Amino acid sequence: MKKLIIFFFIGLTFSLQAQECNCTENFKWVKKTFVENYAGFSLVISNKGNSEY
Repeated sequence: MKKLIIFFFIGLTFSLQAQECNCTENFKWVKKTFVENYAGFSLVISNKGNSEY
């Protein structure tokens, strides 16, 4: 049983390796999508102001 648990954690460790990510481009896409598609975006900006945004 201990060997099974050890092999499970070793396999899990190797499967969780980081992927290549262009975080800046991903953030720009999320921000653009949120601004263009969120119906309440203009209301939030008018209530909180541009400085909070």
